[in-house]
Amino acid sequence: MPTSIPRLKDEGENRDIYGLDPQISGPFGLYSFENVDDGEPVRWYFGSADTKGVEGFFVARDDLIESNMAGMQLRVMYTNSKRYPRIFIVQLTEKEARHTKALLEASQYIRALKYLTDNPTYEVVVRHKGSSAKEDRILNVILEENYLDEIAGDGGVLNHYSIFYDSDVDG
Repeated sequence: MPTSIPRLKDEGENRDIYGLDPQISGPFGLYSFENVDDGEPVRWYFGSADTKGVEGFFVARDDLIESNMAGMQLRVMYTNSKRYPRIFIVQLTEKEARHTKALLEASQYIRALKYLTDNPTYEVVVRHKGSSAKEDRILNVILEENYLDEIAGDGGVLNHYSIFYDSDVDG
């Protein structure tokens, strides 16, 4: 079961949305539930995505869950169902989290979603009303087409969370 982490230090506007600043979110492995038996420490993340890729991506930290989850749920429940909106959770190592952050900051939203969905811990927790897990196959086909467009030169779509946060949130 996913476990959120607390915010260690209030740094004003520096929200450390990726959980990579040890001063705010603590270093990976600080909490016992982040340590796995045979590998690197992991941390839970959550986000929203659709056919255009990842729209929001955050470390599962108490303050970020509280400030973002309601808006993400509204977005998923009341948007166009043909965009296959969803809220997901995934468990990542620090290296995987940094890679995802780099993809998002390079506007590679579809590539980031494909990277996250390849992770065995990726799980969709909220889908559009009336949609089902069977539609994941359709989403994967659409993502593949959009991914090919993205690498052909289309830089992706506006990540609506990027207008609220600077790219240097965690240094």
